Amino acid sequence: MFFLEGGVTLTSSDGTELVINAGEAVTIPKEWTGVFETDGYTKICVIYSSRE
Repeated sequence: MFFLEGGVTLTSSDGTELVINAGEAVTIPKEWTGVFETDGYTKICVIYSSRE
């Protein structure tokens, strides 16, 4: 995901916290679990899938 505006705090199930702001990108693994905390954002999201 690439954040155009705003931002988000991602807290994974293991407690790891990552803050992403406008102008930054993040890749989240397929099986990721956790919480998104935000006051709002605009993002571009791309999903890749294996053809297996």
